Formats: sequence, structure tokens, C-alpha cells
Amino acid sequence: MNAYFEPEITPYTHLIADLCRDWASYGAEITVITGIASRGLDEETRVEYLNRTDEYLAPNIRVRRIGPKSKEPTQLWARGLRYLYQTYVQYKTARDTDTDVYFIGSTPPFLGMLGKWLKKKAPTLYTLHDIFPDSLINTGRFTEDSLIIKLGRLMEQFTYKHNTHIHTISEDFKQILVSRGVPESKISLVYNWIDEQVVVPIEKKDNILISRYGLDPGKFFVTHCGNIGHSQNLEMVVDIAADLEEDLPDLEFVFIGDGGTKAELERYIQDKGVGNVRVLPFQPYEDIAHVMSLGDVSLVCSKRNVGTSSFPSKTWSIMSAARPVISSFDLNSELCTIINSANSGLCSDAEDKEGLKNDLLTLYQDRQKAAELGQNGRQYIEKNLTRKEATKKYYDIFTALAERERYNAGSRLEAHTRGISS
Repeated sequence: MNAYFEPEITPYTHLIADLCRDWASYGAEITVITGIASRGLDEETRVEYLNRTDEYLAPNIRVRRIGPKSKEPTQLWARGLRYLYQTYVQYKTARDTDTDVYFIGSTPPFLGMLGKWLKKKAPTLYTLHDIFPDSLINTGRFTEDSLIIKLGRLMEQFTYKHNTHIHTISEDFKQILVSRGVPESKISLVYNWIDEQVVVPIEKKDNILISRYGLDPGKFFVTHCGNIGHSQNLEMVVDIAADLEEDLPDLEFVFIGDGGTKAELERYIQDKGVGNVRVLPFQPYEDIAHVMSLGDVSLVCSKRNVGTSSFPSKTWSIMSAARPVISSFDLNSELCTIINSANSGLCSDAEDKEGLKNDLLTLYQDRQKAAELGQNGRQYIEKNLTRKEATKKYYDIFTALAERERYNAGSRLEAHTRGISS
């Protein structure tokens, strides 16, 4: 159960598709219960998928797309109402689906609450990619005293309590769960991965985005690839671009993605009159190697105090493309620890404009160092974060949950039989 699925373009849809295909190869039968495809799609594709509501991607991968057929709204309140209705229809469908295990995503945040009722039928594995409502606080638009945050805290505790098991994607996330009363035995950690055979380094001369968008291959590209939202702090990056525009005419910033504040960011760029920043739309997943390889360096940015409750998995894609990571992130975060231990990039503290600018200038001036950091990142991925290793760990968790349920069911039946006999 997840909010989005391919062909929708989000930071996570390719991971869900990888999971389904690999689980199928291990012998599982999968039913994906998701929303009507709309996010990140052109109008022609969106209309095409309005009628593709129940289909098989393979003999043992069924996709059921249900819920609202309208485009996803940008207003937070409207998106919340849509998510609430989406959760309701997903629950009805999931409840009537035969399964050994439910795999429940953390978007929309209401979805995890369904574990209380669905686990009566089969064990539930709730996967935590985004700690809600911390993610709302991190945008700077809400505080702990806000009504929506207080409600979010209640939803959070309900979700953690009532699901059979919880999976998370970072050690920081795991420690947050433990600090909020979740037993460590109820948590499994599996890092997100990257398909290292798909996201490969591509030389600039061979990159299809150069011709697609009329980019100058002679320039030094600084890229941001992924979500454009409140927590990314991309306005600071625009300010840096403005500072460097006159002195470094061969330096260009390219933002590739979409999100709730994309329009605001484009207005900010226009109002400042910055000419060395381009904003491009999300690209099809089949072009991901070109997207992640476009930059001579690639950014992972956030506002302050986001680091422990956020782990940008696009970092693995940057590293897999053998590009150095320039991180503007909380220095005490697991992300910065990994980047430093892998020697795959440079880290400055979140919201430290001068620190980020200096890191960019360091690699702009030392192209050999940039290349070495990129190669180190690629090697780290190949050793630690391959797709098959990660998806098999998930599968093993499912198998254990299903076997434990069968054992418990057998024990209950045996106890019931003894009671009848006596």
C-alpha cells in the first residue's frame, strides 16, 4: 500500500517498483494498492492511466489504482483531504485482498494507522521513509504547539503501537523510534538502495539532457535533483548563484525536480534576476543515469534541524553516478557521517551559506579532487548498497513475519482444540 507507483515520478516510486520486481523474482505474489496515477506525469499519460486501474505488470504483480481521478492539489489542506479519502479507499481494497503480509507506506501519513485493523487479517510491516509530523515542523511552517502537529503526534504514536513491525531507512530514524517508546525488537533497519546497474556514470558529451534543454557542455554544472519543497532551502543556493554569477560565468546551477514550492522558487529566481540558474522538470526514470550524471557536483540541502528526521536517499544516486556530494545538512546527521566515512563529498552545516559556497568553490577549482570523490562514492555503493542485497533483506523480514503468524495461528488452534477436548 503506497500513495504513488510507476509511472508516477517521485523520489521513491522507483524503489517501490524495484521491490515488487525483486520480490516477484524470489517467488512472491504482489498486489500493489495505490492511487490513480497523476504525480509528475504529462497530461496525455495521466489521461491514459485513468483507465488502467487494475492491471498485471507481470503474472505475479497486480496493480490496483484507486481513489480520486483529479490532479493532486498543491494546497496543504486540500492535499490532506485528498490523502484522507485515498486512505479510506485503500483500506477497503486492502481489507478485501487475500495476503500473508501487508506492506504499508508512510505516505500519506494516515496510511500507517490502518495497521491496527489490517493486522487482524495478516501481519503488517510499516515502512518509515519520512517521520511525520517532524517533517512538517522541519518546513518551518508549524511548531509543536500547532493543532496539526498535536494531531500528528497522536497519529504517530497510534501507528507505531498498532503495526506488527516497523522498517526504517536510517540509524537516526531508528533511534528516534526507540526514544518514542518503540521496542527495538520491533524495528528493522534496511537502507534504501540504488540499482547500480541502472544509475551509472555518463560523460557530459553523451548526456541527453544537454541537447534536450540546450545546455552548454563547457560549463561547470551544480545540480539539485529531487523534491523542491520548504525544507530544501534552495533559496540560499540561489543566493550563492547570484554571488558567483559575475565572477564565474562558466558556472551554472541546474535544479531538476518538482514539489510544493517550485513556483515560489521560480519567482524568487526571477525577482533576483539570476541568470545562471535553470529549473527543469522531473525526468522519466529511464533517464535517471543522465539526470544524476549531469552535475560536476550535486547538492543535498536542507534547513537546520532536519537531519535526524530526514535521510535524502538521492544521495545514493549521486554516488552511484560517480559524482561528488556537496551537502548542506546538519553536521551531526547520519548522512554527513556516511559522506565523510566514504570520502564521497564535502559537508557544511545546514544554512551555512558561506560554508556551502566554499565547498562549491573548492571543487570548482580542483576538478581532480571532485572526480576522486565521485569515484569513492561509486565504490561505496558497489560495496554496501546494491539493489539485490537490500530487497532480499525486505523479503526476509516478510518471510519471518508470515512464518511467525502461521506459528501463532497454529498455537491458537492447538490451544482451542485442547479446550474443546477438555
